[in-house]
Amino acid sequence: MFTTYRLELPDPVTLNKLQIPVFTHMFLQQVSAHKVQVDPIQGKRISITYLSAYPREQIEQEVDAFLERFTRKPNEHPAASEEAREHTLDVVELHEPPLEHLCSCCKPSNLLNISDDLVEQGWLTLLKNQELAYHRPIIRLLEYFDQSYVDYVGRKIGDCQERQYSVLLPTAFAEKMNYFHSAPMHLLLATHLSHDQEKMLSFAEDVSRSNGRLPEDCGQYLEAPPYVLQSAPCYKVYLEMEDRVLEDNTAFVLKGQSFRNEGKRVYLLERLLNFTMREFVFLGTPDYVTRMRDLTLQWTMEWMETVGLKGECALANDPFFLPAKVKQNFKVPKHVKYEVRADIPYKNDTISIASYDTHGDFFAKTFNFRLRDNTETWSGCIGLGLERVVWSFLQQYGLDHDNWPEAIPESAQ
Repeated sequence: MFTTYRLELPDPVTLNKLQIPVFTHMFLQQVSAHKVQVDPIQGKRISITYLSAYPREQIEQEVDAFLERFTRKPNEHPAASEEAREHTLDVVELHEPPLEHLCSCCKPSNLLNISDDLVEQGWLTLLKNQELAYHRPIIRLLEYFDQSYVDYVGRKIGDCQERQYSVLLPTAFAEKMNYFHSAPMHLLLATHLSHDQEKMLSFAEDVSRSNGRLPEDCGQYLEAPPYVLQSAPCYKVYLEMEDRVLEDNTAFVLKGQSFRNEGKRVYLLERLLNFTMREFVFLGTPDYVTRMRDLTLQWTMEWMETVGLKGECALANDPFFLPAKVKQNFKVPKHVKYEVRADIPYKNDTISIASYDTHGDFFAKTFNFRLRDNTETWSGCIGLGLERVVWSFLQQYGLDHDNWPEAIPESAQ
């Protein structure tokens, strides 16, 4: 079903860690591949995964054409804006969690790639336009891992205010936090036809002329997008708390859909245009927010041990909330984001299944929420990607229930 081949970038091109995301994004816009990986150590070797239905020759021609364009001029270094941004922040030194002790030492029993098996055994159906249909085994596992995580970590957190929001993030709210500067290539916008009657009639005529298809130029008929499809459900908590006063440290629990325009990088459950996140959000004193970060990292590792999922904690360098242009100073921790990464045995690699972000006072100041006693107010959040949990579990244990850890109940099988 899927084929992978490897090659090296031509000399003198060697990509650093900051250039790799830019390269992969550009690559997948121009090559008919489902996935591309760059060896982060060597910075030259790339692995390209594509549907076997595509002729190898076609993929190679597209790769050659892309590399010729990519290497025609000197590489742009994307670090400049990051460095400028960091200098505008009031970086706070905090006690950091001991990463070397945050790992789950389970013993996976599968070393083979189960990607093809998921489709061939009817656990997933590949639809058009990179869409998937989840069948019963996947649905059961999504429900099980979500509930078991809430039962284990949520109960240790204690009293949480439960929330459910729509997937629509108001544009005005996004603009207030400079959302559109952060990662515009991932944006998915939500709009609608203009209410102008003449435009509606003209749109209908265009559709009729094109035998029911959308006109190539839809922009003339659409309103400016009033909403963005959210990239993380937790944003709505800060929207709800705008101009509010907190009586005490507060935790929220929610579950929702996240949307990110991944282009051609979409690949089964590993990378999706939209996916399900279980989130906990913490608002309160700096001590409370950082303490909950440390505890939930530890509890997540304990939970992974109970369900048999092998992985580890690591520092991450892509904080989702900091805009590209910071217009005022905020207090943020030196290390904003940690990840929990689960093992993918067949390629001797890991994949991020959860993130732990400490925002400092960025959201509190931006949206004017505070503790009643005017104590410095911070926020932080946990986001667990449920599809990636299922993906990494199945890569570690395969599709045969007999090889699964005993802790997985029959109801999830």
